[in-house]
Amino acid sequence: MKRTIIAATAAALLASATFGIAAPNYRSAEHPRPSPEQMAENASAMTDARIAALKAGLRLTPDQEKLWPALETALRASADQRIEARKQWREEREARRGPEPRGPEEGGPGAPGGPLAEGPEGDIVARLQQRADRMLERGAALKGLADAAAPLYAMLDPAQQHRFNRLFREAEGPHMALRDGPRERRWEGHGPHRFGPPGPGMHRPPEPDAPEPL
Repeated sequence: MKRTIIAATAAALLASATFGIAAPNYRSAEHPRPSPEQMAENASAMTDARIAALKAGLRLTPDQEKLWPALETALRASADQRIEARKQWREEREARRGPEPRGPEEGGPGAPGGPLAEGPEGDIVARLQQRADRMLERGAALKGLADAAAPLYAMLDPAQQHRFNRLFREAEGPHMALRDGPRERRWEGHGPHRFGPPGPGMHRPPEPDAPEPL
């Protein structure tokens, strides 16, 4: 099953350099929210597909192939870091909510006249520290990725570099956003909205302090 997902996604990537996956409506009883293990497995399969598409699209020469393993290792490390950060954030969010989460509108923490929010969610300093830690971890992963990509990119011919520029964004994940100029603004979209009109249940804004999408 995993190999089928990888092959199908790689083919779609090479065809258009962008691809979308219809997001399930998590609010529907017919589409229950996947477990953390399922989400991690899906993310891993998509990482494999994106990396396979990048390598296939580049059509590396034998000399260029020698530099590929370092880039692939860095891509996987970057993806693993995002997956772990997302998992940790979900666990922290669930811990703050408790078994029966209640918001201000239900008389829970933060409601007028109700108890103050407790834990990291009510402690702005702790939340800033958590965000800083995540940014440092993400920065280290991106630095390693840039260092691994530079030697290979320097050996690519102009046509390969053009394909690399397009496919690398997908290999890094659909969250990839480069802001170097007006032409790059189209890559700033996050999530399924970037690939077309949103579907049911896809209008919810990202939650505060959430890690970047996978």
